[in-house]
Amino acid sequence: MLLMPLVLKVVLWTSQDPVRGIANAHTLFNKVNTVIQLPFAYLLVVAATRIIRGEDPILETAPKYLDRRLLDSPAIALQQVVKELGRMGKFALEALSGATEVFFTGNERLVRPARAREEAVNNLEREITVYLVELAQRSLTKAQSERLNFLYNAVNDIERIGDHAMNVLELAEYKMERDLPYSDEAIKSLKEMHERVMGAFARAWRP
Repeated sequence: MLLMPLVLKVVLWTSQDPVRGIANAHTLFNKVNTVIQLPFAYLLVVAATRIIRGEDPILETAPKYLDRRLLDSPAIALQQVVKELGRMGKFALEALSGATEVFFTGNERLVRPARAREEAVNNLEREITVYLVELAQRSLTKAQSERLNFLYNAVNDIERIGDHAMNVLELAEYKMERDLPYSDEAIKSLKEMHERVMGAFARAWRP
């Protein structure tokens, strides 16, 4: 209110026409408001992002490397399967990490991303398995047949990791719904177990 006389003088100075004066006052207000808020723009963006969260990014669950035109070139097709297994393993690892974090922190925002990654694992398991079955019908060398069997077993193993991730997530939801307490010693033991599992995954997996 103390600034009203000053604002009135500025408006009258810009124009004697009342209509134009109101328009000038509105423009002046917007510019002054922008100048005042500009230093806090970053904080406003952060606050808005936390208050109004967008949709989770859509995962590309369709195979990226499986090309049926390569089935007649088994050596190349097997290399493409290895690449696709890398994506599948990444999704399985992310699902397991997310589910475990939900268990330890109770962060419900991680539930949907974890489930989405497990669904991606299931989808890739189906697609890779079909691709390997079709590849097995081609003329393969003994070494290629052995590698195909190895990759088939790897697909099943990774899919099981995704299943275990969902088991952990279900336990986490059960724990949150019933507000079940865990002792510090129990949490410590579970975290140690988790670290060992993730370490074993890192040592065994070479995408």
